[in-house]
Amino acid sequence: MSVLIYLEPLDTLFFRDHRPFIAGDDTIAEGGLPSPLTLYGAIGDYCLKKQDKSIEDFTQKNNDKLGKYDERLSDSQSKFKIKGIFLFKEKNIYFPPFANIYCYGASLQPNLKFFIPNKEPEIKWDIEKNNLDIAPIIITDHDAKPLQSFIEIATVKNYLLNNEIESAYVYLPNEFYQFETRYGNQILFDTKTVENLYLSRHIRFTEKLDDRCYVKSGIAVLLSGLDKNDFTDGDTLSIGGEQKRAKITLGDENVLSSLKDDEIKTKIQETKKFFVYFITPAIFNQGWFSQEFLGKFTGAELVGAVVNKPIYISGWIRETQAKGKPRPLYKAVPQGSVYFFSFENNENFNLDNIYSNYNLNESLSDIYPNAGFGIALIGAWNY
Repeated sequence: MSVLIYLEPLDTLFFRDHRPFIAGDDTIAEGGLPSPLTLYGAIGDYCLKKQDKSIEDFTQKNNDKLGKYDERLSDSQSKFKIKGIFLFKEKNIYFPPFANIYCYGASLQPNLKFFIPNKEPEIKWDIEKNNLDIAPIIITDHDAKPLQSFIEIATVKNYLLNNEIESAYVYLPNEFYQFETRYGNQILFDTKTVENLYLSRHIRFTEKLDDRCYVKSGIAVLLSGLDKNDFTDGDTLSIGGEQKRAKITLGDENVLSSLKDDEIKTKIQETKKFFVYFITPAIFNQGWFSQEFLGKFTGAELVGAVVNKPIYISGWIRETQAKGKPRPLYKAVPQGSVYFFSFENNENFNLDNIYSNYNLNESLSDIYPNAGFGIALIGAWNY
């Protein structure tokens, strides 16, 4: 069972990055889009409050809704798991850009280039490891840049099936959000006076009148282990820093069903090649991959990957309502990363099992799999 919820911010949101910040010593608190850890914690906190339970109750015994408490977020007895994180605009779902698509020319109507192993692209690969072609990529044309635009469901489906995307169907980040710099201050507890001023980088999700319709954007989350009765339309939850709020709206998880189409699986069976496209970050034990990750595709050979620079993941482990401790800092493979596999020389490769288990379903991440890291789509590689 899965549930899709839309989180519509009521104000700007503030998501701190991995770097430490001390008011007075530092002048700018940087931020960006939320980590899956942030969303996992916000939704879990909402469920506990709805049950009138505290974090202490949850850590001491199993919870009827969330299952077993596990600070490593990897225990199979934990009921609540994140199965996907997306941007939305007026309830339409959008995905991160494929890392192997670069663009040339103006940002509004760019020419797209698709970099794929063995296709004789106009690039050279930066790393060769065990005869693999591995990004980051060095491009001879310095006007080429990674695609930063977001992609709607129908376009993602077309790329998974046919490896084709037209620039008219990609959407720039400012369609969904913009960053704002806000002033903050540190107040002395005893005197209630301002001691330090600082700047913080907030994110404002788009609200605008578009063709007589009031269009709002935000973050959509696909969940398992909970059902729609665990959420109330119109409720709000606290998300990110400064106790900012977002409104919950229930969605229809079937809007994603086309991405699990047997048509894609049939094409993979014909070509004997496929790619794994991460829609959320993944944390591997060996940098950009791990033997555990490769072992989930037994019978297939990894022949190339396009992975942009890592992002850094940290977080907070709450031990009581007011106290906690920081999580370790990890390097993560960013969302959008693409891994190319071939099983041309193995007729016994179990595609049905792989496709059902890891196509918008189970996590491929070694670290924090329950929190929504390492969620991927599987597409046909047609070259």
